[in-house]
Amino acid sequence: MAGKEVGGPNAGCPGGRIRVERDSCGSHGGFAGGVPAGVRRIHRREPCASGRPHPDRSGGWGSAGACGAAHGDLRRRRGPPGEGRGGASCGRSADAGGRSLPRLAASGRECRGRPSRLGGGGGRDRSRGRHGGLPAREGSPSLKHPVMDHRGLRRVGGHWPPGLARGVSFVYGMASGAFHKLHDHRLLPCREVPIPVVSVGALSVGGSGKTPVVRWLAGELLARGELPGVVLRGYRSEGGKQARRVDPGHPDVQRDGDEAVLLAIGLPGVPVIVSPRRREGVARLASAGTRVALLDDGFQHRCLRRDVDMVLWDLRAERSPRRLIPAGSLRERPKALTRASALVLVNRGDGFPDVPPEWPGAGPVFRVALESRVVGMLPASAPLHAVSGVAVPESFEESLIRSGVALTGASRWADHHAFTHSDVQAVSRQVRVEGAEGIAMTAKDAVRWPGGGGLPAPVVFDLSVHAEGGDALVEWVVARIREAGND
Repeated sequence: MAGKEVGGPNAGCPGGRIRVERDSCGSHGGFAGGVPAGVRRIHRREPCASGRPHPDRSGGWGSAGACGAAHGDLRRRRGPPGEGRGGASCGRSADAGGRSLPRLAASGRECRGRPSRLGGGGGRDRSRGRHGGLPAREGSPSLKHPVMDHRGLRRVGGHWPPGLARGVSFVYGMASGAFHKLHDHRLLPCREVPIPVVSVGALSVGGSGKTPVVRWLAGELLARGELPGVVLRGYRSEGGKQARRVDPGHPDVQRDGDEAVLLAIGLPGVPVIVSPRRREGVARLASAGTRVALLDDGFQHRCLRRDVDMVLWDLRAERSPRRLIPAGSLRERPKALTRASALVLVNRGDGFPDVPPEWPGAGPVFRVALESRVVGMLPASAPLHAVSGVAVPESFEESLIRSGVALTGASRWADHHAFTHSDVQAVSRQVRVEGAEGIAMTAKDAVRWPGGGGLPAPVVFDLSVHAEGGDALVEWVVARIREAGND
């Protein structure tokens, strides 16, 4: 092996020099950018004229985007060009200005990385762990747009080292199992309340459609003469443990949480109470004359008696490896379905799941479909950049593609992320690089979006609920409510 230095234009960066090792037989083919034939692997990189070292992969950070063309062509190991670790290609595309952009490879794995000065990203962000993205679901649109993933360890079902994730999952499962067994044997109290309670919950963490179903069910009950109210914990809210009613005229996302504000705005005339102690929230509804309380995400809240316990089940829960968080996305094992009084199969655009084998069959099974709809006007054929802070951003991006949106890229944050002005600036840079004309986001994200950054008002998409079988689900709930009210 003989060493050789390649610099200047051949390195793709003025003043930068790359130390390479060359196969003495010269049997390997040449490389793009003028690098001599026979280069086997990179031996050492020396700084550019700017004094900054080159990253491991082009475009990862700093000035790497300017050097990406030549450096990206150098082989890191033996094998076909462009093949990355594990055989998944983490390719790059270029915008009209020739700047390097990350893209989602055909394998469905996303290129993670912090935004560069050019607004791009890619490579491996070592601060966020070493595990790749979730594969695209079968039968779903191919997601090949550039993705900037800012979720880190708060990503649902990923980014944890496997050994640590399994250990934490085991401890969580032991504690959760003991808690529910104590309730099953009535060794822990279950409080009574003066009005009927309908709980809408799920076994998985986030992304099941609980809040849209609660909003739809409250509207249907109100149309039938019932006086419903909604109680929820107010996840990531900063209003304290005291029960409080959300004011739709002056919403405070920081105090009450995004889901509570979204429900209050979408349900005029229906009281929405935020209370970490659900019993206090239901008692406040009862004192205000409400006839029925709806619990958003209440299946695991065993301390409050309920008359209807509905569990949502979608394809994501069906295809999950049946592992508890953080190794998987489940809060409880599917055998917990024996506690539910009704099972609701949810179609989020990817089809209905099958009835799980753990379902005892004692209660009815209903089907609802969640459809994404634009709030307001959708610009005709305008390219948009997706911004999301939800549990399953892939589902939102797939719904945009199915709606005919020309998606140029996506920026993903963790569920319930509190957007900052620095986030707005990062999105603004990415939008300019991609040539998008605006941004698209969910209604839940829109209530947390601060705006500004030279961006137009976001195009907001919300979820509407359509129940199969007509009014069977609502009529069954009404019958159970009236039966409980007569007891």
